[in-house]
Amino acid sequence: MATIGSRIREARDKAGISQRLLARDINVATTLVSHWEVGVRTPSFEDIMRVAKILDVPARELLDGVEDVTLRISDMDAIQLIQTFTEFDPFFRQRFLEFAYHFADIAREAKAQREPAIPEPTG
Repeated sequence: MATIGSRIREARDKAGISQRLLARDINVATTLVSHWEVGVRTPSFEDIMRVAKILDVPARELLDGVEDVTLRISDMDAIQLIQTFTEFDPFFRQRFLEFAYHFADIAREAKAQREPAIPEPTG
C-alpha cells in the first residue's frame, strides 16, 4: 500500500527534484523530507500543500494517491474548508462551528448505531 511518503518520493522523482532542493524550497531540513519518504515522520497539512505546489501535483494525489476526483470527503476537502473558514467574519465562524459540531454529533451517533450519517427527511 502506498504511503504519503512514497507518493511524495514518486512525485519528487517524476519532477526531477532532489530531496535537498525540495527541502530548501519548502523551508525544511533535508532530513525531514527523507523521514517523510521512508515513513519515520508524517508531513503536516501545510507541508503537504507546499510540497504539492513545488512538485506541481494536486495535494489530493499526495494525500490519498488518486489522480481523479472521487465523491467522498477527503483530507484535501477538509483543508479547503478550513482555508475558506478563515475568511469568514466572526459571526459566521460561530454559526458555522455550531453547524459543524451539530453534524459531527449526528455522525458519531449514527456510526454508533450503524445507521446512515445523514438523517432521512421527514414529512
